[in-house]
Amino acid sequence: MSTTDNTFNPDDNATPLVSVIVRSIGRETLQQALDSVAAQTYPNIEVVVVNAKGSGHPELGEWCGRFPMCLYGTGEPLSRSRAANLGLDNARGEYLIFLDDDDWFSSNHISNLVGVLQAAPDARAAYSGVRYMSSPASPDFKVIEEEFEPSKLRLGN
Repeated sequence: MSTTDNTFNPDDNATPLVSVIVRSIGRETLQQALDSVAAQTYPNIEVVVVNAKGSGHPELGEWCGRFPMCLYGTGEPLSRSRAANLGLDNARGEYLIFLDDDDWFSSNHISNLVGVLQAAPDARAAYSGVRYMSSPASPDFKVIEEEFEPSKLRLGN
């Protein structure tokens, strides 16, 4: 993985819309996930929350920080793939990214990924390393950051 700073600079190019699709079963960590989206340095985001729980999912407002947010659902529980498809059907962004309600982004995550994609116009996807940790404030974490290997990706994510 490159350590080059590919942070998106909106002065360099048009600012494409990024749709963050949040598949949610209403976990208590949903607010932390949304807070991590609200803290993004990238300026043009929409938040598409998919209610995969069915009844009893928490109500959400129309904003995630400064970004517009909409909640979609069918009224019944949805599998992970059906929730993803409902999110994709309602996303308007040029770029799409998934976030589950028990995960969160670092504040420059989307900006870095858009920067990589803008620097490589033929690329169809971008990815980054991940940190496993129990909470955003946890001092203990494990970093997984490997070079792209298509055969490994076929076996697991």
